[in-house]
Amino acid sequence: MRDKRLSRERRRHFLTATAPAICAAVLLVAALPAAATVASQLRRYPYLTDLVTTNVTINWATTTSLTTGTATYGRVGSESCTAHSVGATRTSITVGSTAEYQWKAQVSGLAPDATYCYRVFGGSTDLLGSDPSPQFRSQIAAGVATPFSFAVFGDWGLSGTNGANPDQANVMSQIAASGARFAVTTGDNGYNSGTQTEYGDLVQTGSGVSGIFGPNFWTVPGRSIPLFPTQGNHGMNSTALLNWPEDRAAASSGGRYQMDTYCCVNGTSSASYPSDWYAFDAGAARFYILEASWANSNVGSSDLYGNDAATHWTVSSPEYQWLSADLAAHPGVMKFAFFHFPLYSANATEVSDTYLQGASPKLEGLLSNNGVDIVFNGHSHIYTRSTPSAPGMPVSYVTGGGGATLEPVSRCGAPVAAAIGWSYSSNHGSACGSLSAPATIDRVFHFLLVSVNGSNVTVTPTDELGRTFDVKTYTFSGGGDTQAPTPPTNLQATGSTGKVDLTWTAGTDDTGVTGYRVWRDGTKIDTIGAVTSYTDTHVTAGSTYTYTLQSLDAAGHVSIQSDPATATVPSGSGGQLTFTPTDDAYIFQSKPSKNFGSATTLHTDGSPIKDFLIKFNVSGIGTSTVSSATLRLYIVDPSPAGGVIHPTTTSTWNEASVTWANAPPAASSPTATIGSVTSTGTWITVDVTPFVTGDGVVSLRVSSTDVNGAHYASKQGAAGTVPQLVVATS
Repeated sequence: MRDKRLSRERRRHFLTATAPAICAAVLLVAALPAAATVASQLRRYPYLTDLVTTNVTINWATTTSLTTGTATYGRVGSESCTAHSVGATRTSITVGSTAEYQWKAQVSGLAPDATYCYRVFGGSTDLLGSDPSPQFRSQIAAGVATPFSFAVFGDWGLSGTNGANPDQANVMSQIAASGARFAVTTGDNGYNSGTQTEYGDLVQTGSGVSGIFGPNFWTVPGRSIPLFPTQGNHGMNSTALLNWPEDRAAASSGGRYQMDTYCCVNGTSSASYPSDWYAFDAGAARFYILEASWANSNVGSSDLYGNDAATHWTVSSPEYQWLSADLAAHPGVMKFAFFHFPLYSANATEVSDTYLQGASPKLEGLLSNNGVDIVFNGHSHIYTRSTPSAPGMPVSYVTGGGGATLEPVSRCGAPVAAAIGWSYSSNHGSACGSLSAPATIDRVFHFLLVSVNGSNVTVTPTDELGRTFDVKTYTFSGGGDTQAPTPPTNLQATGSTGKVDLTWTAGTDDTGVTGYRVWRDGTKIDTIGAVTSYTDTHVTAGSTYTYTLQSLDAAGHVSIQSDPATATVPSGSGGQLTFTPTDDAYIFQSKPSKNFGSATTLHTDGSPIKDFLIKFNVSGIGTSTVSSATLRLYIVDPSPAGGVIHPTTTSTWNEASVTWANAPPAASSPTATIGSVTSTGTWITVDVTPFVTGDGVVSLRVSSTDVNGAHYASKQGAAGTVPQLVVATS
């Protein structure tokens, strides 16, 4: 969304058209604890984030007079709210010209789906004073079919003169009373730039001050409803990461939640921006918080949408690779995706993002191919519901009515099925599809309440006065399977030269077992398909190993572990060693002096010509004989010809400095050929036994003469996709 302050028309609206809304806001907020009863040192009322598995994070801010912080908590009905305590860490912030401390207390070990209460302390001072202890419910365990609801809203955090925004205050009060277990935004959390002053506190007011943590805004629902924010084009800075910590959600899903340097797509300048994408489970559903945004101030030769697509949504980008891998690793479950730029918008200014539309490898197609049921977007300050753009594509919503200045609806037609907006200049509503133009502005500010019950999902748009509209119920295949499979039985383990062979009797499930997890000595070593045998070649002669298995089903349910089986590899037999690269990089003939050593993919292409280099340090063979060597590569982009492998004439190159101009040439022999690479997201193996004769450095150069090049994950790629050199000895 372009930069907007409260317009003259909207300020006039605050004084006239929303008088009934202001009264409603007073009634709703009056039932909540009054900020005046809290300790004078409290600057941001406690609010919750990072509600994943058995964890939650409690956040608040204080004056700098307090130098230690603690949160206490307890299970309602069996414990006091001070039964347990956890220390908080602090970060210095400045709100306006006032120095404050932002506090974060990470709670763990909660029972699933239970009600807890909590309090926060500065030293020995109870910062909530006479306010009652806030309560929240812990997350529902993954795979459990308990019904639940969550709120979705976006484009909010705007305050007018004296910090007022009655429309936004009403929306916040409606969310607080909605029964939502948690909330997810669709971006633009804090106008206009997402600064700490715009986030604000309980005390400071003014135009553009305290639009989020003012007394009537996120303070109202945030004490009990944990938030998962999506990044928008406003607030592309580290403030969002600090104020909304989601550390454990990102870590547990292998996502990213940090500042990164982006340089320099479409003529943009090098800049540091948030990289924030992750996933989490709630009951029978999986949630994907994605980044599809770009800063307004750094456009270059393209536009916001084009720069976002070039940065985040190429098949070789870190976010795309992570998302592709995580979607594939969670088949069958109900899935929701949240990102800022809209797939389909009914507004003429914040239009549909055509870079993200269409079949895979476009984002819409990637989500469709992996069973994502509904997409939620923001950016356009309107409400829009779109039907699937093609068979199998997800339903999509735009919810941008959280509190920022609204926009009109003017672009209708498929797949947009319903939309409403507002024009301040003409002071009237507009609509598309099945909805009528709203008569008053208080029908456009809104949030979505999404209710999940088995395979049924109901989306209930709710305006700032609690009136619902365009309510739709969907039935999806994900979420219908509520039963975990049984573990395999009769597990047998047999050790022999260089390997351990496993066999078992298949587990059972009401919808069918789709695969197994293999555990060795308490560590997961592989995930395999619906087979009843497995060979572990990553073993050492003379060692004893204990194995267990878990069954998987299509809904993502996992069985308990099987009974164990133990085997010993005979002494004197061969073994297997696995190595990951010390260095890898692709090189580009058309850019002979540019280094691509930090890329998350390795490219080999005949036009334009790209090769890649990869180096392993082989050790531990000693006097043994190499019986086989296999190069394993994870396919990111397929090709009819995967490449030709040569050793390099020297191994002194390194990934941080190698370029086409200084890369070591390929030796004439030996050679190995990677055949047709057809399946994205799978491994391909190549026999490279002639390249490995014993301990030492193995340096390879891979090229291709095919104009349709192949991409593979590099050592900087997603976890579990790093190249491997597997050496068997005898």
